[in-house]
Amino acid sequence: TNPYDFLLRDEGRLLGGRDLEDAEHWMVERPLDFNPEQQDFIMFSRKAVERQQQALIARQLATQAEVLQNQKTHYLQRSMLLAVEAMLHFPCLEADQALRSRLAMFPRPLTLLPHSTGHVHAVAFSPDGRYLATAGSDCTACVWEITSGQRVARVPHGRRLHDSGPLMGEVNAVVFNADGQYVASAGDGQIAYVWKALSGEIVASIPHKAVVDAVAFSPDGHYLATASRDCTARIWDIASDAEIACLTHDGFVNAVMFSQDGHYLATGSDDGTSQVWDTFGHEVIVRITLKESANDQKQYTVKAVTFSPDGRYLALGGRKGVLDGIAMLWDTSSRSQFERIEFSGTDGLSYDHKAGVNALAFSPDGRFLATANEDWMAHLCEVATGRQLQRFTHEGFYLSINDVYA
Repeated sequence: TNPYDFLLRDEGRLLGGRDLEDAEHWMVERPLDFNPEQQDFIMFSRKAVERQQQALIARQLATQAEVLQNQKTHYLQRSMLLAVEAMLHFPCLEADQALRSRLAMFPRPLTLLPHSTGHVHAVAFSPDGRYLATAGSDCTACVWEITSGQRVARVPHGRRLHDSGPLMGEVNAVVFNADGQYVASAGDGQIAYVWKALSGEIVASIPHKAVVDAVAFSPDGHYLATASRDCTARIWDIASDAEIACLTHDGFVNAVMFSQDGHYLATGSDDGTSQVWDTFGHEVIVRITLKESANDQKQYTVKAVTFSPDGRYLALGGRKGVLDGIAMLWDTSSRSQFERIEFSGTDGLSYDHKAGVNALAFSPDGRFLATANEDWMAHLCEVATGRQLQRFTHEGFYLSINDVYA
């Protein structure tokens, strides 16, 4: 039995500090004075010291991972990388716990909801969170039960054989109504459909003369608004399948949105304007033009519109010129003339966004506004001041915001 075995098994008896440095020095200077067991003892002492150093670094990295995650919750990926680096240095308990807790926070797929081919262009949760509606480039809209992944309804899109225009078309937009019983979907087929969410039975077919890019139910579920590349936004009575209003623009209409109280409908168009329709008086009460003067030659586009939860503000997002973006607020207190809210600074809600804005979402309390931009970032701004609070970086164009404040 090696007399040094009991020392090698007990790290407390190994050399360290100055004693280890002296032993290593003399083993190099006078190697013949050290037998193999003594050399092994010194070597194991050195390895034990290195393990202790790696463990210390691992614990420090694990602590940094926890601190980063607690202070800035949107830095989950960076926190995860620190935890992984801690495990690579030394698989101590602290590193293991940091890595496991980070993994538990990462979103995990619950189920795969496949369309037959191509891309999924849009998704929408039902109000009770049990179902998900999807719009696909396979020319169908579907409703899925989230927990089981089962498809409960499928609606093909297209035009009738004897109609002009494309026979089939990709689906660009999908949305549930307020009680989750009905879904509206529309796309390249130039028709918006309203159908029962759990059966796919079509209850209304709403024609346009061009691609339909957006649909929105009124809060009471009586009306459906559609936005089309035929340069119109139309409002339909779902029960009678009758058109009750047509808002014309000089460019493609990209967005429609009802206020939460149902009093207003706002549109956004490539012509650089937004119209606000009064659902009670059935008239356009405000036409917002983004150009500040008649001499302004820039091309303006409104890509997104949304109302604050209390209806006080209307937010517009889009682009001016080729690269610059717009994110701005209008005060709706005056029914006949909305006022643009002026903000100073260049990094929040102002004319000086660095990239086009594709989507907008207010927080439930109306204090904050999130913007999805073409600079591969989502920005969070404070409504009261217009000041930018946070930026969230992505690896591609950020085209939508879904449940951003959940």
